[in-house]
Amino acid sequence: MSSLTGEQQRPVRQTLAALSKDDWYAPPPVVNGRSVDAVMEWNELLEARHTAEMQLDAPATIAPERLHAAVENGVPDALRPQIWLRFSGAERRIRESPNLYAEIQQRISMGGVPGFASAAEQIEKDLRRTDLSSDDSAALDALRRVLAACACFDAKTSYVQGMNFIASGLLHVLPEEGAFWMLVLVVQRWLPDHFIESMSGNNVDCAVLDELVAEQTPKLHAKLAALQVGTQLLTARWFLCLFSSVVSPSALLRLWDLLFVCGPQSTFHAALGCMRVLESRLLCSSDMGTALALARDGLWRCADAQSVEALLRGCVACARACVLGAAELSSRRQRARVRLLIEAQRLEAARVLLRVQRASGLAVADVRALAALSLGDDGVLRAADLDVGWIQIGVQRDAFAQIVAALVPHWSAHSPLLPLLFEVFRTRVVMPGLPSDAAAEADAQRDETRDDAPVLSFLRLVSGLGWLLRGSSARRAELCFHCFDREGCGAVTRADFIAVLCYIYALYEDLGASPLRNAHAHATRVAERVQAEATRFVDMMFELWDEEGVGLLSRARFDRAAHQHPLLVQTFQLEQLDSPQVRQPLSAAPAAPTQPQTTSSTRVTSAADRTPKACVKSRTTTTSSTSAAIVQSPLLKIRDDYFSEDVRRL
Repeated sequence: MSSLTGEQQRPVRQTLAALSKDDWYAPPPVVNGRSVDAVMEWNELLEARHTAEMQLDAPATIAPERLHAAVENGVPDALRPQIWLRFSGAERRIRESPNLYAEIQQRISMGGVPGFASAAEQIEKDLRRTDLSSDDSAALDALRRVLAACACFDAKTSYVQGMNFIASGLLHVLPEEGAFWMLVLVVQRWLPDHFIESMSGNNVDCAVLDELVAEQTPKLHAKLAALQVGTQLLTARWFLCLFSSVVSPSALLRLWDLLFVCGPQSTFHAALGCMRVLESRLLCSSDMGTALALARDGLWRCADAQSVEALLRGCVACARACVLGAAELSSRRQRARVRLLIEAQRLEAARVLLRVQRASGLAVADVRALAALSLGDDGVLRAADLDVGWIQIGVQRDAFAQIVAALVPHWSAHSPLLPLLFEVFRTRVVMPGLPSDAAAEADAQRDETRDDAPVLSFLRLVSGLGWLLRGSSARRAELCFHCFDREGCGAVTRADFIAVLCYIYALYEDLGASPLRNAHAHATRVAERVQAEATRFVDMMFELWDEEGVGLLSRARFDRAAHQHPLLVQTFQLEQLDSPQVRQPLSAAPAAPTQPQTTSSTRVTSAADRTPKACVKSRTTTTSSTSAAIVQSPLLKIRDDYFSEDVRRL
């Protein structure tokens, strides 16, 4: 072996001399004491959680404050999959059903469950909308399998947009089977009923969050109320994607550490923490659009390590300040669900009532006055009835008689015609603002709750009064026919014609106002005279129109006969022309004419020879004490607006 000469050794010496001591010996790795402590702490927590599960103890055996401190210090990346699976309960699901995911995949390869085709089609549309790269075919295939398995696992929920973002974030940390079970638990426990068709769970949780924001940040809540920005407008998307589409990926991992370790109630702590981050900018917002833009894009600025740490510390601080256990969360959700149900019933009742009001021709103020009188004595409203909405208000026969007697001049609350009209309203009046099946269902609910006496739905009352007060000539004629067709056979018999006509005569004959000492004998003679006059008129009408001699008048023939009797014309306003297409409210109704209308006066005079003189004289309607209170109510104005002076003079 030849040795190097001096000239050859010189470059080697220079190179060795230039090297420092650090270049000769590699330095040992720097040990981060905080990281070591975090790993040790999380290993102890994992062991404690495993022991609690094996002993079937409650998960609350670990103090929440210890979990909050561990999450705030950070979750080691190497332990994050195990921590998520164990603390969320997914690991236990996998242990209990080790082959379920593979069985679902096999079922999918054979066509899936009924209705899976539409879910699979929607999944394919949403695959490219996630944050995954379109070139990563393996990641797309994994996401497709996880979403398809979730759709088959729960056929009721199936697949809904928003699950793809959650599953995509889970797949960045967990294997397929773990991501599947975590997604199932998120849908079932963290976001219950958020992904069903009605999204009732999202509405409930947004209402709970609004309540928490009012308690924790009243100034921010007042600002949002001033901007008319509901909490649901700001945060509905936060819940539906579990923050995955509103925060940066680095911040999402830290938020999910808090959610999956501390339980479903931490979802609200995370939302409160996000509201804290946006609070200063939301307080400076000048309009709704600015506030919504901040809620949508403002959290993406928390991307650097310092901002992420600040966001997490804020969420943990909210968890410490707002102690929200599982029992309290369930109670808050139940209260919010009741409030939302009542509000939904009120809105639906208001929509239905508005449709019926428009179809009936009555003004909104008139409908409200009728509702006030229908709900309680002398217009006293009962909160219990208002909570269920006007659609379930029921009007009993006595109240109906008093309302109609107060509305229509010369109609007595004690007239036999009003019970007959009550049954016509109850069974034959069509409610144009409500489908027939919904109307029948509403009536059935009222009949079940009040079996002591028949009850008229408030919607049918409004519709029937619309026929009587604002209806067209055809509607009034139809109402008149229904009153005389007591048997509901589509024709009027001689006996029914005579009986109902006597009821109408009695409306205009004061049987109790007799100067004689024997008032009963006077009333009997008047009743006999009314019966004879009614029989004479009916016999004449049947002689004219019952050409076949069958003892029945069809609808068309009865209409001709009814228009020839002045009291039928007056009672049902058959001479009134069709209402204009654009109806004005009652407050804008034209003033009553000072002179009688020529048409009405002529028609009444031309037929006066067929009617007893006592039947056309004016009298004062007698009312009970309750009816007297109604006459002094807003219905008095309704009556004056609907009936002109030339009609009230008779």
